[in-house]
Amino acid sequence: MYEREGLLTPARSKGGTRRYSADDLVRLQRIRELVDDGVNLVGVARVLGLEDRNAALGDRNVTLEGDNARAAPCHHPRQIGQTA
Repeated sequence: MYEREGLLTPARSKGGTRRYSADDLVRLQRIRELVDDGVNLVGVARVLGLEDRNAALGDRNVTLEGDNARAAPCHHPRQIGQTA
């Protein structure tokens, strides 16, 4: 059912058997939590999509912060009374 709704896409063996990864199992648990909280499948899809996007943006932010740190010149504040 979750696969049909696009909430989960497990890998398949050559014989067509679903092969659930650890990430799939975590996602299934999250789906179950949302459904138990009364969220319908359309809402679950929306929540999962937003959570996935938020995680991707967080990863991108970490990358950009690292890029900025490496690109920024090193500035040391002058002590009061010092001249250049």
